[in-house]
Amino acid sequence: MKTFAHVALLAFLGSLLCASTLNAQFDNPASLTVKNASSAITLDGKLDEASWTGAPTLIYGNGAQTFKVAGENTVTAGVDVKNPFTDATVVYNVPNTDSSWGRVKFLRKGMNLYIGITSNDKSIGKFDWEGDGIFLKVKNSVGQGREFKLYWQNIDANKDTMRYEEQIASTGSGWGSLPAGSTVNDTNNVDNGYSGELRIDLAALGYTAPLGSVEVSLTVFDPDGYQHPMNTWDHNVGSFYKSWWGSEWGDVYRSLMFTLEPFEDPDTLAVKIAAGTMSFDGKLDEADWTGAPTLAFGAGAQLKKVTGEYTVTAGLDIKNPFTEADVVYRVPHTDSTLTRVKFLQKIDKLYIGIQSDDKSLCKFDWEGDGLFMKLKTAVGQAREFKLYWQNTGVNKDTIRYEEQIVGLGMGKGYLLTGSTVNDTDDVDNGYEAELMVDLVAMGYTGSDVNLTVQLAIFDPDGYEHPMNAWDHTIGSYYKSWWGSEWGDVFRTLKLQSPVTGAETADHSVPSVYSLGQNYPNPFNPSTTIQFGLPTRSMVTLKIYDVLGREVQTLVNGEMAAGTHDFVFHAGNLSSGLYFYILSATPLSGDRQEPFASTKKLLLVK
Repeated sequence: MKTFAHVALLAFLGSLLCASTLNAQFDNPASLTVKNASSAITLDGKLDEASWTGAPTLIYGNGAQTFKVAGENTVTAGVDVKNPFTDATVVYNVPNTDSSWGRVKFLRKGMNLYIGITSNDKSIGKFDWEGDGIFLKVKNSVGQGREFKLYWQNIDANKDTMRYEEQIASTGSGWGSLPAGSTVNDTNNVDNGYSGELRIDLAALGYTAPLGSVEVSLTVFDPDGYQHPMNTWDHNVGSFYKSWWGSEWGDVYRSLMFTLEPFEDPDTLAVKIAAGTMSFDGKLDEADWTGAPTLAFGAGAQLKKVTGEYTVTAGLDIKNPFTEADVVYRVPHTDSTLTRVKFLQKIDKLYIGIQSDDKSLCKFDWEGDGLFMKLKTAVGQAREFKLYWQNTGVNKDTIRYEEQIVGLGMGKGYLLTGSTVNDTDDVDNGYEAELMVDLVAMGYTGSDVNLTVQLAIFDPDGYEHPMNAWDHTIGSYYKSWWGSEWGDVFRTLKLQSPVTGAETADHSVPSVYSLGQNYPNPFNPSTTIQFGLPTRSMVTLKIYDVLGREVQTLVNGEMAAGTHDFVFHAGNLSSGLYFYILSATPLSGDRQEPFASTKKLLLVK
């Protein structure tokens, strides 16, 4: 026969066993690997982007172990701060006290960490500063904890809005969304839950790409049964539950791990048309470079790029930094370079611009910092172009241009202030460069032109002059490419404007504006149009059909004074009558009036 003591002991042991079993059910992972968002995240609190599906998930709340599904992780047991209570003078309706779960998900896009929460909360509310939502600490790059809060407000004017707070200004943002049927601080209403999104700017917290991990502690608060107004900390008329990953404002943190974002590696880029004059000096200071299609090269480029830019392949790190036994080579920033490559078209010229933040500009043998490219001619012959910084003493701060066939293009480079070449004691500030390809010399004419190209960016670090060729023991270099590096894989540059002939003829300055008759006329398939400018002008020369539809733009930008000839290629047009219109507006301070003239041309095939 069991005595009372035996029963009590069994009950006590049973309670310990249940508690142990319950605690064992919490996953409380030491780290989570953050998912890379496949597209932009709109911060509207709705979590309706496809990337949120499958994002790593923590589930919070009383009894979260019973709510979670496969792939989700529970956190700590949490604490029920106050059980439900009904005030003697006021009856507070608390339909579902402390039964809420909150699912918290993590995404990364570039240098932004996104944290999303969805909750089934039936009593959304707030007292004092503790309200339904997220209370977060994130360590910055030097280990200092920074607070972020995203919670529902209890003030009448804002009671159905979510409040975002940050300890350090401009380090993030947040937004919330209430579904139909949910209100805040109305204990007579059975709510339908809420959702919210928090964005943390990791760059503003001092992090740089590529990211490894970030330490966080994250608490989800769930007050129930409160309405406005209530006394601060008045637990007698409500209750709330809170659970955390890491700790609640303590020193225990968990880790968010990051992986590199996928590469876009686009098959095709549409080349921007340059409206203004291109000054070929190696500096990308013309306004047209802004908004030009851009490829981002280099280790960790996925995390450094901005909206509208495209990363290429992962590339290859040839050799890690190395110190030779008898010579110490300083490599201040090995293989951390981001290089942006941009594309413009000006009539019959393709311009390729390079902007690099390289901290160790150098060269060994023929592989130096710069661009190595193959571009196919109109008949499919691959032609090589190289533009790289030199390592010879007298030319060490100049860029070298090489072309497989003479007369196909040109190259220029520009060192940013503080940069030198092949000096490992120097921390450089990067460089800019321009490569120009003559499309007519490559055999291209007319409209709908697609250029077949492969392009590699080389980034050697830690070399100085002289060094042995291919001596990887005293330096390192990284290279990445669009298409392939000298292989058979190519990509496409799609031109948006017809390739027309370059200007020729007399450069003497006429006294008045003029537009000549095209010659020959009738023509097939090409004809020459000549016009004269007495002063530097903004010029457009366009072709129209008989219905007034624009079919080609031959010129659109600034032009110098002089007589100009342009070749119009009409290979893709039908026979018939067309018009060409010249419009010119003087840019100088003389008394020339704006000019416009129209003439006919006849295409006969």
